[in-house]
Amino acid sequence: MVDTHTYSKEPSRYDCLKPSLEVADMFVCSDKEVELIVPQYGIKSKQGIKEQKQAFLSYLKKNYCKGNEARLYAVTSPEKTAVLYYNPNGTTEQIEVENWFFTTKEHIVDATGAGDSWRAGLNAYILNHLEAFKSGSLNIKEAAQFANLTARLYISGKGIEAFKHCNGTYDRLLRVVSGNKPEKDLSDLREVYGVILNVGMNCK
Repeated sequence: MVDTHTYSKEPSRYDCLKPSLEVADMFVCSDKEVELIVPQYGIKSKQGIKEQKQAFLSYLKKNYCKGNEARLYAVTSPEKTAVLYYNPNGTTEQIEVENWFFTTKEHIVDATGAGDSWRAGLNAYILNHLEAFKSGSLNIKEAAQFANLTARLYISGKGIEAFKHCNGTYDRLLRVVSGNKPEKDLSDLREVYGVILNVGMNCK
């Protein structure tokens, strides 16, 4: 996986990512980073983050979705994540995944590390579904939603304290994101991390 946030203060350094993109099986960046990468790479795009995000994913698809190994590219934002998944058979799938666990700023204790915890959640999911990822049959929505949940848990506390009282194991967390969006029955989530129910989880 390629990490990008260390380059944000010097956009010209994003050029250093190009060799990594040739070989990386996963690449994750934020929509804010896309705003810096698109002009730096000379990617033609209309103004607006939605347009730039699409232009960047199209650039990745054209230049890096090739060969016989699966690849996954994600552009994150608080409310939705855009995911491009390359199948070893040569096909690609692109979807937007709504963040079930999006919350407002007043319910965030510390957002430092939100991106890293998102990547950690994605890594954990894929490592537990490695054959599906390699074969091109990964459940993209579930993978992104799992990453959304781990990031949401992380920012609900300060640093590792966010998980101090968390009873969540991988299987419990997975149960929360499997299937349909949590509605009124939040028992699984309450079992994992009851505090999150009191800090504005976005379930209608």
